[in-house]
Amino acid sequence: MASADSTGKLWVQPALSLVMASAIAALEFMGAAAATTKSRTAAPSPLAKGTFQFYPVPSSMSALRDIAAGPDGALWFTGSATDKSASAIGRITSSGSISTYSLPKGSLPSGIVSGPDGALWFGEYGAIGRISTSGQIKQFALSQSRAQVNDLTVGSDGALWFTLNGEATIGRITTSGQVTDYRLPYATANAIVDGPGGDLYFTYSYLQRVGRLTAKGIYSDYHLSAGLRPRDLTSLGGYLWLSAVNQNRTLLNICKFTPATQYYCFWGYSGGLGTVDGHAVTTAFSKVWGDLDTPGWQIFSTDTQQHVTQYNPSNSPGGTPSAIVGGPAHALWFTLPTFSAGYIGELSV
Repeated sequence: MASADSTGKLWVQPALSLVMASAIAALEFMGAAAATTKSRTAAPSPLAKGTFQFYPVPSSMSALRDIAAGPDGALWFTGSATDKSASAIGRITSSGSISTYSLPKGSLPSGIVSGPDGALWFGEYGAIGRISTSGQIKQFALSQSRAQVNDLTVGSDGALWFTLNGEATIGRITTSGQVTDYRLPYATANAIVDGPGGDLYFTYSYLQRVGRLTAKGIYSDYHLSAGLRPRDLTSLGGYLWLSAVNQNRTLLNICKFTPATQYYCFWGYSGGLGTVDGHAVTTAFSKVWGDLDTPGWQIFSTDTQQHVTQYNPSNSPGGTPSAIVGGPAHALWFTLPTFSAGYIGELSV
């Protein structure tokens, strides 16, 4: 999941047929909240540049997914128990205080984004969820009741757009709960972002393609050569930026993409993408693909001229960073799932 903060720095996502438009009844409830405080240990305040901190999350959401900057100045994140017995939305302040809001069993929240209505919106199994900054939760059931929402973004039209695992569909939901589906030629679009010109761009991770949907519903896609499979993407400075992995998953790349010039990939080892403080591209990766508890990940910052800065955590609990987002006070925040636990990571930049 890729994102950009207000300063815009980038860190390391024929016409379509209208299928369905309907107002979906919402299930509304107050998420049961449990708050804990994780204070920084042996670290100055504010953190020195390059300092990492890790905050453990409750076991009910240790299989962490996405993270987003909220309108309240906190970071909001999604996760489930490793055995899928529980799910929750989490909130962490810049001082490290964590609150969790439980969801019904089987919700399995995924992507999360700050919505145009001052609430956080997130994907679930067969539903789109909304949580206010006070913890009031609504769930909007989808017609694809057995499909996992992969990712979602706020479009230029002020609606939420989302992708579905296993479905050849892009979905759109208004803040009032009106859902519209658009058919795609291929199934399982993954990351999605509101890109240059107000068009939507999304990845097909297993097809080596980036899809595009204009505001008028016109579809096109772009094939990536050299066996590259796109993972995450974000928009910055009139360009689309995406991370891509080669077929044997041994080398990852940052790629700069425009519809007119296509793309070029100028650096390796990229994973999740995000932005903070201006104009640099950053990534996170694990040296051993898919091995969550193998030490060796780093976070990289690179500007568009390929000037790279590398940050190495000396106190990492393991795992592989996944989603990344810029937060307050010149900090980068990321989700860090491991086999045994989950952490929210903070890096001062």
